[in-house]
Amino acid sequence: MKRYIAILSLCLSVSLCACGAAPEKSVPDAGGPAKKAVYESPDAYGEIPELGAETEDFSTLAGTWHADEGGAILTIYGNGGFELNEAEDTCEGSLVYTDADGDLWESGPRYELYLENNERVPNCYFALDEAHPGKLVYAVGGGAELFSRGDSAYDDAGIVVRVQWDNGTWTDCDEFTAYSGDYEVGIVFSASRTLRDFKVLSVSLEDVDEDGTPVFSVLELYTQDALTPERPLLVHTSFPGDMPTNGISYLDGDGTTRYFSVNESGFDGSLILSEFARSDTP
Repeated sequence: MKRYIAILSLCLSVSLCACGAAPEKSVPDAGGPAKKAVYESPDAYGEIPELGAETEDFSTLAGTWHADEGGAILTIYGNGGFELNEAEDTCEGSLVYTDADGDLWESGPRYELYLENNERVPNCYFALDEAHPGKLVYAVGGGAELFSRGDSAYDDAGIVVRVQWDNGTWTDCDEFTAYSGDYEVGIVFSASRTLRDFKVLSVSLEDVDEDGTPVFSVLELYTQDALTPERPLLVHTSFPGDMPTNGISYLDGDGTTRYFSVNESGFDGSLILSEFARSDTP
């Protein structure tokens, strides 16, 4: 936490002297309420680039990332612009790919942080790490933290399933309508590998256990034998009220059913998958 505050304070102190414009946030038009952010490359699953790949294509990283510990939130845009938020502090600028040796321990493929005035933040970068598939490592001040995609579910091999707002460009996909009406929106589930016994759920919060895990009751609305990388699933639904009402489940490699609620971020309107315990586990 202190590391986040330190780097954000540095970002803010330099930004106050900057005269350059903030990086353009290239976000295509989306259906539904205007606040819903739909990032670039909606037809791409969002696989993490291979380590060492010389790339300035940020479409695979675009989205909202959450620190595994603490409340920091990183938003990456398709053009490389970023916002890093911790508490009430915000740092904005652009990510720049490099694999050249730099200050102190800086080496290997990474994304360095440049502020609005094009000044690089020293000893600070995001990197991909084979030891943490699908996650970003945030290195700053000699320490490191992990960031995970808020819209994705993980296992030891990396991202398993991802949820996104439908922006009308999805074509090769299955469809299910849970709700149709004035408040209808579309959300798309895509998988990095075949997920067995994939279900769309209606969920209702019942309790929070002693570990802080939410406990939901579940109503199964739709089932398909598998969700595959080749065929995403478009679900027509709604988001009434402030509590999650949408969810999914699937069988993992160990034969365990995993449950996730679909939440709307109060920060930027993006979608978040949150694992929960089922109150009436079969």
